[in-house]
Amino acid sequence: LLSDNDQHTYLLNEQYIVKPPYSESAQFAWHQDVLYFSETQRQHSVVSVWTPLNDVSETNGTVLVEPFPDPVNPGVYRGEPGSDAFAARMEAGSAMFMDGRLRHCSSGNRSASFRIVYMPQFSLGRIKRDGDAHAALAIPLEEPTHASPLD
Repeated sequence: LLSDNDQHTYLLNEQYIVKPPYSESAQFAWHQDVLYFSETQRQHSVVSVWTPLNDVSETNGTVLVEPFPDPVNPGVYRGEPGSDAFAARMEAGSAMFMDGRLRHCSSGNRSASFRIVYMPQFSLGRIKRDGDAHAALAIPLEEPTHASPLD
């Protein structure tokens, strides 16, 4: 999934997505995360880890995804979402890994409880703004270096 020349993985962004009770208007339209980046920034693969902290379904605002329509050109969608789009029913603590090219949206929360999702996003390679500034967090994930306890 993540396969660029820069083989460093970066924590690009992390967020909690909270939908209050009875917030049917708290929904996200169909989109692809990569389209929030410039053409230059899209040279690096992006993956999101959508992790609900409580059980999710259509009632409390889960994510809906549309599988890639073409395995040769993933992420190239034409027109409105097709009939193969589906709602993810997930248990708290499970995770869905989403390629940045995956088209998805989320429904509003019709339940009496908060719906909370934690979603870190990673990139393979450093995504920069104009010039050399990091976009978002852009924190490199490196192997920890530990001194030997015998030193």
